[in-house]
Amino acid sequence: MKITIKLLLLTSFLVFLSCSKKNNITYYSNQKLDQSKWNTVVVPAYDAAIVTLLPVNWSTDAAYKKSGANFQTIGFIPESQTVDNWDQMLSVTSHINMPLNPKQHFIFTYVLMQKMCGAKNTSFQIIEDKKDFLGAVLMCGKKIDNDKKISGNLSIYRIYKIEDTLYSISYTIKGKEYNVKKDAPAQSIDSLLEYYKITGPTMICNLEDDNSHSCNQYLDYYNAEKTAKYVKVKEEENNFMGY
Repeated sequence: MKITIKLLLLTSFLVFLSCSKKNNITYYSNQKLDQSKWNTVVVPAYDAAIVTLLPVNWSTDAAYKKSGANFQTIGFIPESQTVDNWDQMLSVTSHINMPLNPKQHFIFTYVLMQKMCGAKNTSFQIIEDKKDFLGAVLMCGKKIDNDKKISGNLSIYRIYKIEDTLYSISYTIKGKEYNVKKDAPAQSIDSLLEYYKITGPTMICNLEDDNSHSCNQYLDYYNAEKTAKYVKVKEEENNFMGY
């Protein structure tokens, strides 16, 4: 089993290298935050927290939580949508005791997406590739055995690794099927990149830490010391996978 996983990762890594050279998105630096469009949320992540943004028309209550022995995922959706019927979702995932680095984790996610969508219907674009951090867009043009009108999706990822814990923030937009090689929906790509450039630098902190990596630093960055929403998550699990 371990050998199979290693071979899978190696094969995917070679594909990753060959694709990443021709699929680069220009990096967008941070822009001034329009407070009227965003809510700042503090999301629990084991013994840490993640400070990020949600559009104002989204619920700041967690729509679902899925957890296992060494991971947890907390998801958010627009107020007008439900867990069973959505076309936009923000997922915050934490993995403890994670041996993979951000790039390896993204490769693994890419392979899983290929199984759902088929290799020809799956692609990605790299935004940033640094030590212990990866920013990327993952595309599925059409899911296999899916006859619904909403068939394709686009996701943008920020993946961080701090010591042995990996944190992933992904924003997904679902829509009609499309050709990943030619016509990825421009409007959806623009929306994802807007979120990416707005959310800015590393946002992982300790709620009780007063050093330079404290949550207060990021609340100050977003000018949201008094308006930030501290997300509360119900204890019971929701097994919804989000796709």
